[in-house]
Amino acid sequence: SGYDEYNICFEILEWKYGTIIGRVLRDLQITVFECANNPPVISAADTCVLAGDTIDMVVSATDPDTNTINITLTASGGPLLLTNNPATFTVPQDSINPVFGQFKWNTNCSHIRKQPYSVTFKADDNSTEVNLVDMKTIQITIVAPAPKNPMSSPLGNSINLSWDASLCTGAVGYKVYRRNGSFPGIIQCPCETGVPSFYGYTQIATLNGFNNTSYKDNNNGAGLIYGMYYCYRIVAFYADGAESCASDETCSQLKKDVPIITNVSVGITDKSVGLDTIAWSMPTEMDTNVFPGPYHYNIFSSSGFTSA
Repeated sequence: SGYDEYNICFEILEWKYGTIIGRVLRDLQITVFECANNPPVISAADTCVLAGDTIDMVVSATDPDTNTINITLTASGGPLLLTNNPATFTVPQDSINPVFGQFKWNTNCSHIRKQPYSVTFKADDNSTEVNLVDMKTIQITIVAPAPKNPMSSPLGNSINLSWDASLCTGAVGYKVYRRNGSFPGIIQCPCETGVPSFYGYTQIATLNGFNNTSYKDNNNGAGLIYGMYYCYRIVAFYADGAESCASDETCSQLKKDVPIITNVSVGITDKSVGLDTIAWSMPTEMDTNVFPGPYHYNIFSSSGFTSA
């Protein structure tokens, strides 16, 4: 007969909370031919784009057999079935080997989600000997744009942050990240969402609410350190766990408008004649127009540590 046939049966079990609630039997027939025909090869790659951008991708199908005249190239998947701005896939009517199809998708904010979309392309060589196909599935991730215009300004021992609300109103809140010193590299948006930990940033706050676009960083009440250069990035997040690209970096350091204690040395330990040596650096960023002199220092001490 020139071919062999094999049949395989699958049993599919459906579970819920550890209990089988359903089962289905499906069979698969495999036909093996001995022939000189070769299947076509599809060329397409995974991609990620910012919501609002347009995907315009050329997908090709090439058959290595020179006697192949026509190739049928089709596409299926979630983006093609959407009711809001669905994707389209267009193939020339002649379909002469090689064939090129155009996948186009005008994305918007409603398409943002953590899980990527799958699109499967199928190429059929229409052979009169043995009909062979190639199938390739790509993943398309739609990423939320980064919050715009992050700003930081020092106030006392804190730094106040603010940014614009997300361009996509589906955001449910924001995450604030801090790093000591500026990051010298580039975060690869849109294929890199959030702020990966290996860039040296630490998440310091999660703010719920679309319009919650400001934060006071006082190091959880302990105060920030004078002389440190603090840099921040903001990320919008969504109900399904999706995250936007990270915002641009904004950096600030505390103004040195107060004296900073730099040294305390115990010279003599004694209840009555004990001696401590205290050293400090003078303010260097004090606004002398707002706070004109003359100036003096007040030194305070206490027995033990209190909250005062």
